[in-house]
Amino acid sequence: MECPECLNTWNSEEIIPRILNCGHSLCDPCAHRLFSISQLICPTCNSPNVFTIERQYNDTDISYANKCINTMPKNFSLLSLVCSRPSINPGFSPARKVKTFAHEITFGQHCEEHDLPIHSYTEKPYSLLCDECLEEIADLGLIIKPLPEIVNFMRDSLEEALTNITKKKSDLNRMKMNLGRLGSDESQKSIEKLEEHFQMLKKSLQKIYNDAKTNLNQMLQQQQEEAEFKLTSLETIQGSLREFEARLLDLESLKDEQIVSWAEEIPKILAEISIPSPEISPDINILTLSINRACYESLKDVIAQSYEIHVEEKQSENWDCHSCNSKNIDGEIQCFNCKSFRKIETYPNFLKNPNNVTEKELNEIQLRRNTELEMISELDNESGNTGVWYIINAEWIAEWKSFIFNKPSPNMAQNSPNKEIGTLPPGKISNDSLFLDPATMQQLKLKLKPVAHYRGVNEKVWQAYYTIYGGGPAIARKKLNIYDEPVEIPK
Repeated sequence: MECPECLNTWNSEEIIPRILNCGHSLCDPCAHRLFSISQLICPTCNSPNVFTIERQYNDTDISYANKCINTMPKNFSLLSLVCSRPSINPGFSPARKVKTFAHEITFGQHCEEHDLPIHSYTEKPYSLLCDECLEEIADLGLIIKPLPEIVNFMRDSLEEALTNITKKKSDLNRMKMNLGRLGSDESQKSIEKLEEHFQMLKKSLQKIYNDAKTNLNQMLQQQQEEAEFKLTSLETIQGSLREFEARLLDLESLKDEQIVSWAEEIPKILAEISIPSPEISPDINILTLSINRACYESLKDVIAQSYEIHVEEKQSENWDCHSCNSKNIDGEIQCFNCKSFRKIETYPNFLKNPNNVTEKELNEIQLRRNTELEMISELDNESGNTGVWYIINAEWIAEWKSFIFNKPSPNMAQNSPNKEIGTLPPGKISNDSLFLDPATMQQLKLKLKPVAHYRGVNEKVWQAYYTIYGGGPAIARKKLNIYDEPVEIPK
């Protein structure tokens, strides 16, 4: 009551018996496995079972095989016998025992003659085989079949080992990436922090400065040497993993007959592949500097005896986003959360002390000009316009262009007294000035003309302007005519 190919017991769910043209039966999984180029060879009598179904252009190999095999009738006679047959061994476990015709063997059973593990058998005449038995009957031309339970066990072991190797390889790559972060850039940043930390001290503190810098370089050199050593170790282990992975893939590609012949050797190979995970923390501690308060106070007293010096602690230069109130570090021109640009009012010198503006502030305002121009130009050139024009006051557009291209603004309030700073960003969008009464904004002014009094932009450009500058109100029209019928704007 078993499939002659895989020896699994027939059932109506997976091991469904299919009738071949020669009259023999074969289960569904074996039929799919033996199917090749529109035919199937019977494993019992070697008769070809040819299919005449025409293959469609969109049929894959699997879908075409399913079509052909589904045309083979089910052997309901065998299914009825299986369903009506009483269980011989109520506690039978398929993972531990295999039935071959009238014979039953236990998984792990040894050959009585050679005392070696049994892994194959012959049908005619029936005989259980170990490695020695295989050599003795090699010249007899018998059909040798592996025990399916042993094949499945070996494949599961190989797959589990390959999964573990892949996981270890991924962990090592992550550790290697983290170790690689400790490079020359971090060393340079740490030295710069040290130089900034001691820049207020004069010649009387030169020895302390030199000693501290030397110690820092030694510390960095030690960390770099440790990192290089660990990276070398990781690369060695990674090379071993690649080698073992290749060996596992070679084993997995072997045929069933070859796999079972290696039944004794594979556990030894798997034991060799056991590689301990390196004890390397994936987190790298980055060097930071802070003021030693006790030493700092004592140094102030020493310096005061010889120099007139003013010591001022550096204040935090973080800035708060006006849109989402997120805190952002100094040097970033856009909020990390909502991507709003940093307000000019949050800079120390642009408005309050323009004559002392720093090179860093000038670079940031120019970076904002370039970033904003690139963003608006890209949105303006995008396809897929919704067919709605958003009206913007032409005077405000002129002020925005003066800022972007750093040219004198028609509104002198936007010009900085410091020529190095140039033109500052415009204020809120001033569409209210297009109405007769800016307070109520009920009725538009008369004789407003495009270009001269207003401009039209697409929806994405309007949203970008509104997000950066605020103001309004939004004026939407289907045509580039401010007096056209208004378009309802979704909230």
